[in-house]
Amino acid sequence: MSRWRQVVRGYFGRGVHPHEMAFSLTMPLRRLILSPEALADRLHLAPTFRVLELGPGPGFFSAEVARRVPEGHLALADLQWGMLRRARARLAGERSRIRFSQADGQSLPFGSASFDVVFLVAVLGEIPDPAACLQEIMRVLRPGGLFSNTEQPGDPDRLTPSALRSLTAEAGFRFVQQFGRGPNYTANFRKPEQSPSPICARPGRQEGPLTGPPWRPGPWGWWARCEASRGIVPRARGGNRAST
Repeated sequence: MSRWRQVVRGYFGRGVHPHEMAFSLTMPLRRLILSPEALADRLHLAPTFRVLELGPGPGFFSAEVARRVPEGHLALADLQWGMLRRARARLAGERSRIRFSQADGQSLPFGSASFDVVFLVAVLGEIPDPAACLQEIMRVLRPGGLFSNTEQPGDPDRLTPSALRSLTAEAGFRFVQQFGRGPNYTANFRKPEQSPSPICARPGRQEGPLTGPPWRPGPWGWWARCEASRGIVPRARGGNRAST
């Protein structure tokens, strides 16, 4: 009885959705909030893409995504083996293109730059350290890859668009687009094609590799070095700068 008390508390409260209540995630009425087809359209998938779904639960969205990547593959990673077991049963017809991994979103068992797309639906707010999860997503995405996060009404762990944008900006993602509004929305972000220079990086800004004159001590030397890395040649101190 104590276990079922925990299940009920987990179902109505914050945190991980208990796998014993997985049936509630596959109800047909859920399509009225967001259908698998509509979500897959938002991911801009190509047939050869490698896709990771974090926290798929019993696989409500997974089958449609797997069908969109016939020459690629879909990896499902969930904290609960009970959810993965239900997803395997539900996705029996698509299993040749799907891989299943029990994993914590804060430490993913995949190599760097392994995926073209990573997506989550009503999961990021459940993770104890969402910033650590975003760093892991950044690591496993290829340069230029897409990170897509969907939030849905009724989820007590739902992130607002502003909270999500703040977290993703700190992780280094670039906002691309948003679908929907209010409590039911999808926000897409890109991993930069090139990592910011450790010297010239600025929040929300991407810089090129360091080139040009060697670094000189003092604030003006730092400024000259960073301007040169962006193709701008500074004049003498106090003068105007000109673009090359």
